[in-house]
Amino acid sequence: MSKANYRPRVKQTEYEFIKKITDGKYTGGKRPRLTEKQYRELIAFRSLSGVGNVYKKDNYVMISKNEESEYKDFLELTALKGKFELYDLVPNPTAGNRETVAIAQFSDQHIDEVVEKDSVLGMNEYNFDIAKKRFDTHFYKLNKLITHHQAHYNIKNVFLLFQGDTIGGWIHDELAQTNSMSPNKAIFEAKSMYISGLKYLHDNLDVDEITVVCICGNHSRETKKVQFANFNETNKEFWMYLEIENICKMLGLSKLKFIIPKAEIAILNIFGKRYAVAHGHQFKFAGGIGGIFPSMLRWFANLAKTLKIESAFIGHWHTSIFTSKVIVNGSMKGYDAFALSKMLEFQQPSQNLILLDSEFGLCNFQPIVL
Repeated sequence: MSKANYRPRVKQTEYEFIKKITDGKYTGGKRPRLTEKQYRELIAFRSLSGVGNVYKKDNYVMISKNEESEYKDFLELTALKGKFELYDLVPNPTAGNRETVAIAQFSDQHIDEVVEKDSVLGMNEYNFDIAKKRFDTHFYKLNKLITHHQAHYNIKNVFLLFQGDTIGGWIHDELAQTNSMSPNKAIFEAKSMYISGLKYLHDNLDVDEITVVCICGNHSRETKKVQFANFNETNKEFWMYLEIENICKMLGLSKLKFIIPKAEIAILNIFGKRYAVAHGHQFKFAGGIGGIFPSMLRWFANLAKTLKIESAFIGHWHTSIFTSKVIVNGSMKGYDAFALSKMLEFQQPSQNLILLDSEFGLCNFQPIVL
C-alpha cells in the first residue's frame, strides 16, 4: 500500500476519533496523514460505526480491495440482520426395502428374592407381589413401545431374549434363608407369568413372528457350582422353557417361535449378521476403575473371533449398558443390599428394548423402567 493511501478523506463524524488516535495532533482538514496502524484503526471504526465509505482521489484507492470486500460483506450482513426465510421441510422418503426388528431383553427377575426397604436406605423394595407386578408391567410396556415404534419403523419381527435368573434359587446360604419361596415353587409361579405375558404380546402386537430365545442363568442351577457339559440339563429354567414352549403350542400361539439351545449361548442370524445371546456369567468382575468393561470386552473379543459375531446381548450384571459390541440388560429386581454394600451405581429396575435396522444396524437403545 502506497503512502498516499494513509491520507484518507474523512467526514465530520470521524474528526474526534482521528484526534484521539493521533494524541490530539490532528486539528482538522479533509486528508489527515496517518500511520499504517492509525489508518487501520480508522477502517475498523468505520466498520463498527457504519459510517465508512470508499473514497477515491485520482487513481489512488483509499482502502485495499480485500478491505473493501470485507466492508461490503459487513454492510450486507447488517442489512439482513433480523430477516429470515421460512420454508417447508420435506422429509426424505423411507426406503421401501428397509426392515427393523425389535429386540427385547428380559432377565434377572429373581422373583423369589426379597429386598427389605430399610436394607437399601429406602431406594428399593422387592418381594413376590412386586415381582409379579413388574413382570406384567414389562410385557404391557413392551407392547406399547413396540407399537409406538411401528409408526416410524417397518417392524414385523420381534426377538424376545429370555436370558436367565428368573429365580434366585438356593445357590447361596443367604438366599436359602431369605427367599420368599422354594426354587421349585418359584419356577412354577414364573411359568404362569411367562405364558400370560407371551399370550398378551401374541394377541396385541401386530407382527408376523415373535422369536423367543431361552437362555438359562446361573441362579437357577441345581448344583452347588456351575457345570459345563450338562449346564442346561441341571438347570430348572431349561425344563421350564420346554414346558412353556409346549403349552404355547397347545394354546395355538402361532406367532411364537422358540429357540432353546443346549449350549450356554444362542446365535441369531439377523439381516445377514450373527448375534450372540448369553446370560453373562461367563466372565468375572475385574474390579478397579474399569468395572466389568475390561473382562467383558476381552470375553467379547474371544467370542467374536471364535463365533464370528457382530454383537452380544447379555444380562447377569443388573446394570443397563449399551455399547456397539455388548449390550448388558438391567435387572427387574433392582438395587439390593449386595449392591449397596459394594457401593455399586444405583439404577432403577429396568429391561432393555433395542431396535436393529437392516441398513443402519443398532439404531435405538431404550431401557424400559419398571
